Amino acid sequence: MSPPLFAPTRSPQGEAEAPRFSLASGLGLVLLALWLSAAPSQFSGLTSGDNNFWPQSLALLLLGGVALLASVAGVRVQLEPVGACLLAFSGWTFLSTLCAVYAHDAWLEMARVSGIVFVFFACRAFRHWLDWLVLASVAGATLAGAIAIVDFLSSHNTAQAGAFANQNLFAALLAPSLWLSPLVPVLVWRRTRSLALALVGLAPFVCLGLSLALTSSKGGFLSAVAAALVFGLALVRAKGGALKTFVRRAWPMLLVMLMVFGAVGAKTVGPRLLSARGSEDNSTQFRAYTWRGTLAMARARPLVGLGPGAFPTVFPRFALAGYTRAAHQSWLQIAAESGIPALLLLLGAFTFAAREAWRKLRSPQWAQGVCGLAVHGCFDSGYFTIAVGALLFVALALCVRDEDAAPATQKRGLSLPFLGATLVLLVAGYGSQKVASAEDILAQGQEQIYKGIRPTNAREAVQDDPGSARAWNFLARTTPLDNREVWESAFEKAAGLQPDSAAHPRDYAQQLASLPAPTAADLQKIGELYDRAVELDPLNSSLRLERGKWRLDAKDRRGFDDLGFVLREWDAPYGKYSALGRETNVNLDFARATLALAPRLKAQGQNARLKKLVARALEDCAAARKLQKTRADLLAATAGRIAMGNFSDLDALESGLRAIR
Repeated sequence: MSPPLFAPTRSPQGEAEAPRFSLASGLGLVLLALWLSAAPSQFSGLTSGDNNFWPQSLALLLLGGVALLASVAGVRVQLEPVGACLLAFSGWTFLSTLCAVYAHDAWLEMARVSGIVFVFFACRAFRHWLDWLVLASVAGATLAGAIAIVDFLSSHNTAQAGAFANQNLFAALLAPSLWLSPLVPVLVWRRTRSLALALVGLAPFVCLGLSLALTSSKGGFLSAVAAALVFGLALVRAKGGALKTFVRRAWPMLLVMLMVFGAVGAKTVGPRLLSARGSEDNSTQFRAYTWRGTLAMARARPLVGLGPGAFPTVFPRFALAGYTRAAHQSWLQIAAESGIPALLLLLGAFTFAAREAWRKLRSPQWAQGVCGLAVHGCFDSGYFTIAVGALLFVALALCVRDEDAAPATQKRGLSLPFLGATLVLLVAGYGSQKVASAEDILAQGQEQIYKGIRPTNAREAVQDDPGSARAWNFLARTTPLDNREVWESAFEKAAGLQPDSAAHPRDYAQQLASLPAPTAADLQKIGELYDRAVELDPLNSSLRLERGKWRLDAKDRRGFDDLGFVLREWDAPYGKYSALGRETNVNLDFARATLALAPRLKAQGQNARLKKLVARALEDCAAARKLQKTRADLLAATAGRIAMGNFSDLDALESGLRAIR
């Protein structure tokens, strides 16, 4: 017989009794359900590079409210093996934070981890109503998917990303949600015994499936397929007879659904899957090289890692292809940032949950959310967004659900574990809020720079967030040149806070080079700073080009070595495989290096080589020109500075190359 929605507890005499409920626990349950339903749209992280921490702050403060209500209600905390592994994982992440190369971002990531791990314990605390919490998660994802479908119908955009930074992160949410959504028709059937209503309950499944196809995400598709296999195995074991009856009665509808999904997939993700078979597919090759670089990061400090949130800062030292802010592989990135023990502890939680769920099979969809997210972790870093990470731990809580557990509340007094969680989450939320406020100031100042106005509020950002190297760097760059003591001190402070970032020595060198009359000591310092920046980001073509030109201006013939290095990278993975692909991003540094090196090649009589280089450089310029036309609106909105590259010198570059030809 199927278990009821509200699972009873047992009295000392063995008689069933309803789970105890109170106003505080009811409010906590409602707040948690609302949080889970809002997460896909409000806590998704709108872009990966805008440093907007307001969603994280709001998410943590609301979870702090859930923890406080649970504490007032005296809700118990049960520590099963899964929970113990997650607590140990959090503890090891905290240890890694203490040893991080950049404490500022490490504490921010630690705050996020605290929040999503708390979601697991909150779901376990309200385990008698866990079905409703899962439904809230599915409802939030379904709403996001429905909005994506509506947008597709109006724009015909087959790379839907919802409120996420890109379609891969959106797919990381949709894939596990897709295989949690069968809980809806199951609950409808249990309560109504109506097949018609149960079929209506499949609407979220259809919506999530269509929106997943509209992301055109290869990783999302493959993870959904893998989750489907696990779903089928679990369902056959748990409800084999009922499954046969359902298929016999509903096969026409299932066939129609399959045909619709197939038709949509053939137009969206199908072409990407076919292109991935080639050895030159940019997306596939870029990920492969990124994973190799991330593995090298993990080997550099295997015990405690380089620190939570350190990937964007440290990865350039280990990169083999283009730069990216995430590893596109959750588990490798966890190992690189928090250490291999942290990875093993999290995988241990998965293992315990899977073993217990397969043994009990309380609900056939226990493995779908876990498998969907875990498999998708092989393709993208969905774990590192709050919405997807929280969904992971909701699925883990579903795995270890126990209908015969003890009553949900104590007889009297506060729950000290939840009271402690309240303090942690409120402090984490407040800290994220301070960072968000400082980042708003930096964004406003950057916008003023684009408009040709010197910002005057940089010191406010430093006061709000004194641990931010970005804030100190911004203060240094916006301080007038005649106030040298201030900007030099600010650059040194930024480099001290974030010693593994090439941005600070590079910006420092640029500031020194812009002095009206740099001294011999200044010139020596500039060279040292550029050398340090290249050491931290050795493949950066614009940095190499910048140092090469500066060296040549300083009569240092080593500048030719930098230009030659850039040209060699043209055919290396760095030049061939960028994060976005040539359709979205064209790196003109190779063309710039060709133009700068042309006089030397002519003098050496390398005319044939120069001719080939110029022809190839003009091809890049033509691709950039085409891309510039298609993105004219974005160029205008950002004053010519966009993530795919700065094309402000495109006219001069083309004319110079044509003159050589």
